Amino acid sequence: MKNRSAAPTLFSLDTSVSLSQELNLSSAPLLRKAAAGGLSSPGRAFAGPPEPEELLALAVVGQAVEDWRLARSILRRVPDHPRAACLKRDAERFFRSRWFRVLVDLDGRALLSRLRREAESLAESGRS
Repeated sequence: MKNRSAAPTLFSLDTSVSLSQELNLSSAPLLRKAAAGGLSSPGRAFAGPPEPEELLALAVVGQAVEDWRLARSILRRVPDHPRAACLKRDAERFFRSRWFRVLVDLDGRALLSRLRREAESLAESGRS
């Protein structure tokens, strides 16, 4: 059995940031956080802005979160929407993939679980 923690990562979010803050992965806040030095890399802390490839990794993950939220919103209104179902399924597959673990030092399944709880909470409050 392979050790999942052995997968190399490009960066990890600072441990002082709560998972709920990590889930706010829209590109603008994430890039502002990165520019402010709120990211850390395995084995070192950033003294200045992160490297471009680290920002790119953040943007990829942030886009996947935005795609999942958009697809979920569409599927709440049109449950059999084929493109939204495909987008949601692809994002979920990405969150569980090895590639996700290479890009970020986050548990993709935990992220997906939090996104689902967020969606349930929004549905209960009447906001899609």
